[in-house]
Amino acid sequence: MNKISIFRALIKNTVPSVNVSLADVFKVLRSEKYKNVTAELRSKTNKVERDLWKQNKLDYATSSGTFTKRANAGLIQHSNYFCVDMDHVGDKDAIEAMKQRVLKVYKPALMFVSPSGDGLKIVYQIDTGQASHEQFFSAFQTFFRNEFNIEIDEKCKDVSRACFLCYDPECFMSEAPTIMDKAFINTFSPTQPRNETPGAIINQQPIIEKWYWWTLAVIHLWGVEWWYLGNNEKSGYKKSNRKG
Repeated sequence: MNKISIFRALIKNTVPSVNVSLADVFKVLRSEKYKNVTAELRSKTNKVERDLWKQNKLDYATSSGTFTKRANAGLIQHSNYFCVDMDHVGDKDAIEAMKQRVLKVYKPALMFVSPSGDGLKIVYQIDTGQASHEQFFSAFQTFFRNEFNIEIDEKCKDVSRACFLCYDPECFMSEAPTIMDKAFINTFSPTQPRNETPGAIINQQPIIEKWYWWTLAVIHLWGVEWWYLGNNEKSGYKKSNRKG
């Protein structure tokens, strides 16, 4: 069973206290362990105060694996989980609506309301045997941008990213989540052209062919040396430094 590391408050503590399963985290989130500290946090209206409260009062997890210490170099084993921070979704109704939208696309392993109360923590199961943590981040970034018009937290790229734990009696967990694999990476690769269908690429073929034949004609008329402008001193271009 995949394990993740749990760290006791405060955030400066970088040595884990225990390694647990995601099911263990689910049970704690639903229990009243963090009820009072979460209520106190959400009662604060000043962002600086809220951030300090989280950093000093909340335990946290490294959902992407087990660690000797909270640092990328301290990774012992990746958990095959990836936590997405969806910040500033809105009030309780907006949060519930977003949860339903998320569940209709790819089923996460765990999902709960963030400590601040206006966002979501969404933990997906990934296959790190098919792509790296960073590649999954890029794909999730594109997916959430395209599907929900939301920019996920850039810090999710960090494999040792801290995920603060809080009270959420209605948090969601699936025993059979969608496993994000190479197909997900290929579908939401940031280098893939947007809104472009295979038909659109095929339709450009006549244009490509015209340019090809026109180029051959130019080469034939003016000679191969003109084609390599970097090697033609009369052209006014400097010689190329490319080797090979």
